Amino acid sequence: KYYEAIQILKDIENDINTPESLNEELYATYAHTYLRQNKYDQAIPHLKKAVDFAKKKKNKARYAFILGHLYQLQNRPVSSDEYFSQVIKLKPGYDLRFHANMNLLLNKGLSGGETAEIEKSMLKLLKDPKNKEYEPEIYYSLAQIAKREGRMDACLNYLVSAVSSPSQANTVKANAYLMLADIQFEKQQYGLAKNYFDSTLLMMPKNDPRRAYPSKMVANLKEISEQLDIISLQDSLI
Repeated sequence: KYYEAIQILKDIENDINTPESLNEELYATYAHTYLRQNKYDQAIPHLKKAVDFAKKKKNKARYAFILGHLYQLQNRPVSSDEYFSQVIKLKPGYDLRFHANMNLLLNKGLSGGETAEIEKSMLKLLKDPKNKEYEPEIYYSLAQIAKREGRMDACLNYLVSAVSSPSQANTVKANAYLMLADIQFEKQQYGLAKNYFDSTLLMMPKNDPRRAYPSKMVANLKEISEQLDIISLQDSLI
């Protein structure tokens, strides 16, 4: 009941008796309500207020990281970099700091920065034992940069490395499988594409709103894939 939730939040915001100590939680809840509806433009100003009112560095860093990610989704690398850099300055735990640094590198790569140096920095991260669990994310970021530059062989190799990693980063692997599926579909490799769409669904959370697309593609490609398998079998028999 998002409309009702927003009205209640507005009432709290406009009530002169609302203590200032609640502002951080108020604006974070505002942002969360809009994020649940994928209304990023409305969420951003409330997250900025949550950053301003947050007392704990841990919370400031978390809100700033979400802002960096939202600006990244909107293809606004300058604003995205501003907030990822703010995360690092707040010196959060290793996980958040790692992801902020990774996203800064990704923004540079997707904006046409010195790709060779960026890739070198990302590959260096793979050598650190502390980053073992982050392997799929590093490889997926490398794949995105390679795809942007049209280096499709490198992109495919990075994606395969991402999904082959023993790390349990299922959401990242779902993204990698989805990119693999789309690439193979564009190459008219329909059997491979279907398999990758299947794998996407296995890795993707049940509540992910993007599930409709791979589900539709699996259904559409099922008959084509079966016919291709029959043709392949007949060719082998001949």
